[in-house]
Amino acid sequence: MMEISEFDQDCRNLSNQNCEQFEKLLELYHKLISIQSASAYSVGFKMGALMMIEVLVGNEDLIHKS
Repeated sequence: MMEISEFDQDCRNLSNQNCEQFEKLLELYHKLISIQSASAYSVGFKMGALMMIEVLVGNEDLIHKS
């Protein structure tokens, strides 16, 4: 993640309009990272739940066969 001092340095080298666009781009990038992280967590949680169900169903089949 970009430090504030790095952002200030980069903006000094840009025009005001470009600096504003760069700031908007960084905001969108941070939103994207947040969305991707939430999605990865959700997928991981669902996969974990499905594995637990598979194990439980598998164990239940073993109990019924005995």
